[in-house]
Amino acid sequence: MNAIDRLDFRSYRAETERHAHGFWQVVLPVEGRLDMEIGGRGGAVRAGQGALIPPGIDHAFEASGENRFLVADVSSVPLGEAEAERFAVEAFFPVSSPVKALVDYRAATEISREAVGHWCALFLAALSSGSDAPQPGEAGLLARAVAHMEANLAGTVTIEALCRVSGLQPHRLTRAFRLVHGESPYAFLTGLRLREARRLLRKTGLPLAEIAARTGFADQSAMTRHMRRKGWPSPAAYRLAHRAPPHRSP
Repeated sequence: MNAIDRLDFRSYRAETERHAHGFWQVVLPVEGRLDMEIGGRGGAVRAGQGALIPPGIDHAFEASGENRFLVADVSSVPLGEAEAERFAVEAFFPVSSPVKALVDYRAATEISREAVGHWCALFLAALSSGSDAPQPGEAGLLARAVAHMEANLAGTVTIEALCRVSGLQPHRLTRAFRLVHGESPYAFLTGLRLREARRLLRKTGLPLAEIAARTGFADQSAMTRHMRRKGWPSPAAYRLAHRAPPHRSP
């Protein structure tokens, strides 16, 4: 993350407000609860949970009772691919212990302008940092999501369904897939579908349109596009190249 352009404590009214702005905004809890809808997804900034709002994203918010939040306006937030995908799915994130400690310190202490700069550097570093390994138990929970994918290749597989069967929140699910499998849930699912499609092309004489339907592709053209993106031949050419030789009677 880059330098913070504005950092202050804010309180909000008990009525719905809605807007968008041209900068990133981090909202962290100090006291109370702020219900929010960010890009059509609902959630709340509350004890243990903050929010990261990308620029240009419409968001609504409403507080109730006494409330106070630490809000940072940031001109740019250079995210990696995994982080960008995470916040595209889920704008709310758990507040880590280092971030909470810095928020608590800032809320309780008056500091000089120069010290604010040092605090901001520490704050952004703590907010951007993440673990490079799955959390304990995540691999087992992830296996449930993979099993759900494998059992529903022909149907619709949603992030919501994967979260339900695995017990993981959307951002943790995406993070775990990246760490364990090296790709997003969607990319992993597409890989499973392509693997099954190639198996059916090799082992059966099913029409190409039926193979596409059985493996969750919208149509034969979609299956062809995904295969070619991998650098593979078209389904028809793949089948021809991998067709088992005809059995000859002695």
